[in-house]
Amino acid sequence: MPLVFLEQLPLPSLRSYVTVSVLLFVSAILYALNVTIGSGENDVPKIYDFMSQDNFCFWSNLNMAYCCLFLFGKIIQRIVFGDLRASELQQIQDRFWNFIFYKFIFIFGVLNVQKFNEVMWWTAWFTLLGFFHLFTQLCKDRFEYLSFSPTTSPWSHSKVIGLLNTLVLCCNGLFFICVFVGWPDGIHTFFIHGG
Repeated sequence: MPLVFLEQLPLPSLRSYVTVSVLLFVSAILYALNVTIGSGENDVPKIYDFMSQDNFCFWSNLNMAYCCLFLFGKIIQRIVFGDLRASELQQIQDRFWNFIFYKFIFIFGVLNVQKFNEVMWWTAWFTLLGFFHLFTQLCKDRFEYLSFSPTTSPWSHSKVIGLLNTLVLCCNGLFFICVFVGWPDGIHTFFIHGG
């Protein structure tokens, strides 16, 4: 079910989003340097502490992290898939909004997370899971398309299989993070982290 109101949102192009994100990030760094520099040696920890506590710097850093993730995803998409077909793009958009909707309900409804720190950790965790999930689904869609297309090269298949192997390795890394973080807190927390 496509979400009609989300299709009408005026989203900026990737180029303008990257430009604004870089400008905000540079201005946050300059602002932090201006406020914290001048007391002598060992200024780097003070800059880090200031940037993690100041609202403008924190949100600029978070926005830049998401911008880098978008750029990384766009590079992967260009290398492995090229231009997406219209059906693939529509399916990815639907899966993305469904993932966001269900994880939002999970974080605030099921877990009842109320502390800002916990919300940020869960958001970061589900961002990584969503990134890997969307690329896995895109690989599945493209592989089905390549399987039924009579004029595909082995190179196209190998790029998709290579990305899937990389995703499996990354997901195994996330599993070990789940074991490290969730297992000491109990079996139920371990399975929640993996979900």
